[in-house]
Amino acid sequence: MFQCSTEENHVAPETMGNILQRERKDESIGYAAVIRLKQGGKVVLTETKTFDRRQAAATWMENACANWRSPARWKPRSGMPHC
Repeated sequence: MFQCSTEENHVAPETMGNILQRERKDESIGYAAVIRLKQGGKVVLTETKTFDRRQAAATWMENACANWRSPARWKPRSGMPHC
């Protein structure tokens, strides 16, 4: 299990990820990278992507976590309600 760190003051939600080995219908092996964003103990977003290689899944997960940790991503936009 991977865990991405959160921004200061807990502005960004907590990000968790797993890589699951799965057997496809054609009996080949695939690796599903699953990322969940939690905020206030509740899952607010789940994203899954399947790869042929475990390393590709791990790389995608690290890049996605880095993108989600970006402070600009979690700042409220002007004119948008903030929950």
